[in-house]
Amino acid sequence: STYLESESVQQHLSYIPNIETHTRDSHRFPEFLRFGIRCLQTMSIVALFISNLAAIGASDSSPYFPHFHPRLHTAHNNDPNGPFFFNGVYHLFLQQTFPWSTVSSGGIGWGHLASTDLAHWYEISTFTGFSSDGFVPGKWLDPEFGNVSGYFSGSVTIVNGEPRAVFPTVFASEPGCAGVSSPSCHMEYQMSTPTNLSDPWLAEWSQPVTIVRSTQGPQPHSWVWEDPAGAWENPALPGQWLFIGQTTVNGSVLLTTWSSRNGSDWTAGFDYVDSFFPGTGDARCPGEACGGCCPSFVNGRQFSATNTSSHLMYDCGNTYWMGQYKASATKQEFVPSGIEQSIDAGGQASASKGFWTNDGRYIHFTWIHGGDDAAVESVSGVANASGWDSMLSVAREMQLDADLNLMTLTPVLELDTLHGALLYTNDSDTVVAPGVYPLPTAHGNSLDIEVNFTWQGNVPAGVIAGLEILTGKDGESTAVYIRAESLVSATLEANLSTSSLLRPLPESPFMVGVDMGGGDYDTVHVPPGSDAHACQARCVADPKCDAWTQVIRGSPTGSADCIKKSATHAPPTPNKLCTSGCVQHCENRSHFGPANSVINATLPLKTAEAVLQLRVLVDTSVFEAYAQGGRAQLLSRVYPDYAKTAGADRGVSLSYSRPIGCAYDPTISIKVWSMDRGNIPGHPRWRP
Repeated sequence: STYLESESVQQHLSYIPNIETHTRDSHRFPEFLRFGIRCLQTMSIVALFISNLAAIGASDSSPYFPHFHPRLHTAHNNDPNGPFFFNGVYHLFLQQTFPWSTVSSGGIGWGHLASTDLAHWYEISTFTGFSSDGFVPGKWLDPEFGNVSGYFSGSVTIVNGEPRAVFPTVFASEPGCAGVSSPSCHMEYQMSTPTNLSDPWLAEWSQPVTIVRSTQGPQPHSWVWEDPAGAWENPALPGQWLFIGQTTVNGSVLLTTWSSRNGSDWTAGFDYVDSFFPGTGDARCPGEACGGCCPSFVNGRQFSATNTSSHLMYDCGNTYWMGQYKASATKQEFVPSGIEQSIDAGGQASASKGFWTNDGRYIHFTWIHGGDDAAVESVSGVANASGWDSMLSVAREMQLDADLNLMTLTPVLELDTLHGALLYTNDSDTVVAPGVYPLPTAHGNSLDIEVNFTWQGNVPAGVIAGLEILTGKDGESTAVYIRAESLVSATLEANLSTSSLLRPLPESPFMVGVDMGGGDYDTVHVPPGSDAHACQARCVADPKCDAWTQVIRGSPTGSADCIKKSATHAPPTPNKLCTSGCVQHCENRSHFGPANSVINATLPLKTAEAVLQLRVLVDTSVFEAYAQGGRAQLLSRVYPDYAKTAGADRGVSLSYSRPIGCAYDPTISIKVWSMDRGNIPGHPRWRP
């Protein structure tokens, strides 16, 4: 009954014509027809309910579907959008395809998750098949621009006590725009707000209104307005709100600033070239060219009260710049300090977003790529859920390590609420000699593992200490470890050589049936039957193009998108709808694959450190590894061959080695917990 009374279902009922309202003599309307209409309505709701339960069941039945990483239970998910905290609830929007929308082939919009603890995530918007949020392509006809083909990545900022979502909306300026990148589309920045602030879940949002038109800002720009960052209030002019957006002019990615005196009416800030990044000589991010920059400026706040250069700017390739923010009533400047940092190594994470909590924490999410998870079935023979891929990272807290002047990332403390049984622990005084030690009771496919290796003096150079996870009886495993190279430097590494059933492929100039996600910066929609070699030629002719993908999608049937990609793109993965290739330096790729299965991240050590710390989260087909309190991070998808062990739980082993001549060994402290489910299907109102 609570399901049938929910707003989303009532909205669905409104899609079924009520014949009585169109009958002049409704009081004489035959009762048997009234009964028939009610039966039709009920049957429609029941069918919708069952179909969505089936979709959720199909995804949950896959051994690769994550248990506690945030994602919706159906469809493609990608970029986190507009996370924020409001009235006791954390909200997390994310990009999602909507195959039931009125847009051909389904459009992309915003799915909506919510949580009271950053660990248990409820689906707010998609369980019934009709989103109540309003961020589903085709729900509304815009009064000015007509049909909406998609809502792309954006942000949410609380202005005067009201959450305000800002995002690029795709409109079909002529036939052929199908919710994907296409020259027959154009974008406007739009804004939406909750319609009922007393609802803690904020399920209903207003029809978006245009705040920045494509005719504003730098001209002539591409048809795309990209990924606006979260807004912030100008400290030099209280009441003025600012956000950064992105577009392309003459092949260069430009960052544009926009301002508003009330958070509703916006004007262009035309100081986008040498004002926000003075002296760079162009309008791209500081340092190397960003490709698709997806800029995020951390809300005008610094991470240290005493360090004025601890403001943070980052792009969708997860490169971060620290610097000083200079604000005035007429000009905004971000002056990089020269500190540049890459986070979430492994080549499978991008498009980060974060927000400040009321207690002063900066909470951070990133998109973990997945390729086509349905393709696992064709490789392994394991029945898998078609139509879902990718996920988000767990919620992490970002902090400044003042000693090393770098940003750290660690899973939020609230994630411990998902701990189930303590599967293994040991005496912290145990001395471990070189070798591999299976932990007899530490079995599971969803685990939280913490281990410390402690020496009497400094961590010796040359030691390798870590874990083997997801180990099977056939020897298949994933090794995650710290390699200490000197007293002040190390690397966090993972060896996937025997772990990945669906391994990313080595890159070559022309690969049929292969996708490379992320890094998109220029897209052309091409007719059915278009030769992918023409897409390859577009990339070769562009000095900035690092790789390309042609993917069959959109309207008319059989047409495709030809996409140019920057160097931030993900490793190749099988996808029968795609043809891809690399253009520059194919032979020097660091992406892992059969010939190169090690991924790594730089890990600085402090002087006289005696402990190596490692935490690894394992979740069926993904792991997140954090070393030395989050100074280095590795995120990667892995696909164990669950078919060989009939889905049995995988094991964990401790691994340690030391160089010849090293005469002393560490003590260890290790704990392994099982993890309960954090992805909870269904709106919280529908649960007991």
